Amino acid sequence: MPDTHHHIVNDSLADMIAIIRQHGGFVHPALTFEVSTDGIAAMLSEPVGDELLVKLPLALLIPAELLSWRLHDGEFLVQDDQHVLSPVQARLLKLLVAIYNAQNQPTWAAQHVLRAHAPVDEGVVVALNAIMPNCQLDRQPLVDTFLQTRYLLISGEKSDGIVAGDHQGDELRVLMPLIDFFNHHPAGASFAVSKNGLGIKAISASEHTTQPQVFACYGGFRDVLMMALKYGYLDNEIPYVYSAPFVWHDPKLGKVRVQRKQVPAQNKFHFPKIDDDDELSFSHVLINAEQPSYLTGTVQVAFLKRGTRLGFSRAQCLVAEQRFLHALLQFNIELHGNLQQALQAVESTPALVIIEKASKRCVTLINDVYKSALSEPLDGE
Repeated sequence: MPDTHHHIVNDSLADMIAIIRQHGGFVHPALTFEVSTDGIAAMLSEPVGDELLVKLPLALLIPAELLSWRLHDGEFLVQDDQHVLSPVQARLLKLLVAIYNAQNQPTWAAQHVLRAHAPVDEGVVVALNAIMPNCQLDRQPLVDTFLQTRYLLISGEKSDGIVAGDHQGDELRVLMPLIDFFNHHPAGASFAVSKNGLGIKAISASEHTTQPQVFACYGGFRDVLMMALKYGYLDNEIPYVYSAPFVWHDPKLGKVRVQRKQVPAQNKFHFPKIDDDDELSFSHVLINAEQPSYLTGTVQVAFLKRGTRLGFSRAQCLVAEQRFLHALLQFNIELHGNLQQALQAVESTPALVIIEKASKRCVTLINDVYKSALSEPLDGE
């Protein structure tokens, strides 16, 4: 980022903080923003404990999807054709867009987020869909691709006060002045939304970095590959991988099916929904290298329950469980191997490089779980 652009970003951030404080919001005095060639980092000048860092009244959030966005000479231009913005929202939006453009965000998104690319090679599409069925890979306008990495969805019952008139009470996708510039970490703070506003608290980052940086968690339980596809970067801090859909048959226990349903944000322990009727079915399986017992313990309990009901011994159930885990993990390794081969067969781009790195990271995590849960590493590393 050129020095002149550093000044634009620093001045815009300072103006944004002042506006928030002037209009009923809160910004902790220890919170600062460090601007560098790598981007913006939210930092603390001193330890603050579990304290509120930023609070935005709903009236300061930006209903971005109600605005007209376009690109001109590689920069974002925005118009309020529906006249939904208040004067203060318009001022904050102008500052946000100035920062996006100064950081060259349009070009970055075009290069790193896969859906902003030309149509994806069919072999890559097939390999990705085997891992993540129905993942969205169709090309979309760059503006839409970028904004989907910045939006926060506000439910209708909490959106009163963001806009007036016909859209009051609607479900809205909003931009978050200042909070937008907290970087992501899976152990970061979540956004707390109420009728009184949007806030974010400090969470100690000492376990994750030697710097006094504070992070936000962008929500949900996305694994490494999902983050690469949606946000265009490699998140090496995520310790888990969703299993691809998988069907396995045991001569004693019958059919076992693994679906791939994303974990709800409130399901902090990642436990799947398990059905044990004609077949044993898991709503999802998370392969978690930090806590492999989430996988092994859940599968073992389900196999023992089913096996006991069908009249088999504990030993028989545990043998079947080990065979299933081996087959499941090996299957996922093979799918990621197919994806990496498909990526290596096409012309490289920054977005595809990120996808390949994310896939290799998934292989590492799966092997870590294998070594913990079973006995020997799988192929693929």
